[in-house]
Amino acid sequence: MSVLQVETTDLIRCPTLCLNQENMNILRDAAHLQTQLRLYDGLVDTRFLLLKLRPNLRQNWIGLALAYHLNGNLPEARRVLEQYGRSLKVRTIVALFCALV
Repeated sequence: MSVLQVETTDLIRCPTLCLNQENMNILRDAAHLQTQLRLYDGLVDTRFLLLKLRPNLRQNWIGLALAYHLNGNLPEARRVLEQYGRSLKVRTIVALFCALV
């Protein structure tokens, strides 16, 4: 393994410590690299951070559920998808209520 590979792997493993936590592009790229390198523990952390930053994006919910699935935590993946489904129902009800008012 070269020095560059070791440094890249170390950087990808600690996104919450080493990366700018507000830069969505860097975090999304880190998540893609973590997936390719099969660093699923770090992937869960990165995807959770992305979801915290932008909970209104469907891709962040699906990405977190997929990260849990790849990490072997199937019950947590299912819980994330169910929670997203509940949030959609609430948003639909609120939108309908606002349309009536």
